[in-house]
Amino acid sequence: IWALGARGFRFGVTKAPAYILVNFLRDQLATWALSRDFVPLVTGAKGLAQTLTSSAALKRYNAFAGMAGVESDLIERAALKRDALTLRRKGFSAAPTKFGSILRTMEVTELASRLGHFDAAYKRALADGFTPEEAATEAAYAAHDVLDFSRRGSNMLQVARLIPFLNSTVQGLDAARRTLSGERNIHSAYRNLASPYLKAATGHPLSVAEKEALPNSARVWVKLGMIGMIGAALAALYRDDDEYEEFNDYMKATHWFFKVGGTWWRVPKPFELAMLSNAFEA
Repeated sequence: IWALGARGFRFGVTKAPAYILVNFLRDQLATWALSRDFVPLVTGAKGLAQTLTSSAALKRYNAFAGMAGVESDLIERAALKRDALTLRRKGFSAAPTKFGSILRTMEVTELASRLGHFDAAYKRALADGFTPEEAATEAAYAAHDVLDFSRRGSNMLQVARLIPFLNSTVQGLDAARRTLSGERNIHSAYRNLASPYLKAATGHPLSVAEKEALPNSARVWVKLGMIGMIGAALAALYRDDDEYEEFNDYMKATHWFFKVGGTWWRVPKPFELAMLSNAFEA
């Protein structure tokens, strides 16, 4: 019963029209910050077009990555054990059940960011000399690693079912931690957190993955600084504005506020990746 209640709550939040748009905007900055293959809004818009047209990139993504959103992933992982009829269907909305098809359609903006990221990483890997299959595997890893809903241990499964958004929060924090530290191995122990930096500093050989992850880590810190400057600029611009001071601290921690023509607008921050922005504003 608790699991059904949690699923109902999660469904109500993630399928709200306002959330669908806000989540797309938030994904643009989050994916850009954690990846070298993503251009905010541009890559996302390409992914949306590829999703809606059932492009070759979408078919490639479904074959190698195949994850749309948190709800459809949970349902399809169970349904695929007993239902292979989805293999006969075509297009983005293909799913083992009609309910799964509806969920996929409602998660179109979430998949758009992943698909755009996947296709950009795929083309980059091809340019680096990968074979098409190797490039698709690399792209699938990149698209999943920003926020992998399907990643959880057996001891965490029941807890994730009972507490909405717990697994997505944990995976988001872990993906940020690994990217910022230059650690690409998702199975690495936390005691090895600084090992890529220490190995590079002491002249020890680095793996191919570590050689790629360390420069990306430096890029991420620069991007976080750029995101932080957005918050610092807005805080300085409205430091004497009484209306700005009225917004509660929670909303300021999760959104940027700005005024256009006397009307206040807000833009969602990329959760944990807005840490420098919040620090600069404070």
